[in-house]
Amino acid sequence: MNLTHLHLMINHAPIMGSYLLFLGFGYAVFMKKEHLLRPLMWFYVFTAAATVVVYRTGDPAAEEMKKLPGMSAELIQNHEDVAFIALLLILALGIASFIGIRYFKKEMPVPAWFKYGFLVIAFVSVVTISAAAQIGGNIRHPESQNSFNAENYK
Repeated sequence: MNLTHLHLMINHAPIMGSYLLFLGFGYAVFMKKEHLLRPLMWFYVFTAAATVVVYRTGDPAAEEMKKLPGMSAELIQNHEDVAFIALLLILALGIASFIGIRYFKKEMPVPAWFKYGFLVIAFVSVVTISAAAQIGGNIRHPESQNSFNAENYK
């Protein structure tokens, strides 16, 4: 196993983590389930850590992919650019979660400004990680591209 394999194996953790945590956090906020916020914030910390690993294994994976015939360096670069933005957003959520866990004690409710601000950033991270995933998938799966024509592959 090499870093390319590792990248491909764990790249779904930030994607699924972002989706599930956004939905869970939204549920906890809107249904006033304050007791769920702290565990969800811990999962955001772990998702941020997994995202760092995925991002750090991306460069070695890109170098391996560029060696294959027919690989689009532009598509790989676009994937890297969007993935970097997603990394920053998810890291911000992970850091905010860690600070929230430390600052907002169990006895005190999490302030509304934190919860709603967090949800806005979480939504933007879901959109961004989705874009990074779509572009990344297009690197090896031409059938997922809008311009795919099966006739060209016969």
